[in-house]
Amino acid sequence: MRQELLTRKVLLWIAAFYVLLFAVEPSKAQQQELMAGAKKERELRIYTVMPVTYNQRMLEAFSRRYPFARLTYFRSRGDVLSKVPD
Repeated sequence: MRQELLTRKVLLWIAAFYVLLFAVEPSKAQQQELMAGAKKERELRIYTVMPVTYNQRMLEAFSRRYPFARLTYFRSRGDVLSKVPD
């Protein structure tokens, strides 16, 4: 019961994060600055514990919006991302 409540809270926080991430639109100047930095960086690596299907959907949506970025992800097998690989 306690673990289930904790899992629900974590899922709610994750959902809130993604709503804010995609709902808040930066100003035109901020967006141009972010795009210039992203084009210079050209790579995004995501570390996650979400199921593979969620990761794939997220990466597909991101790729449609930012086609110049190379995306990769590392999915931890446990409930917690305990160690970030090199």
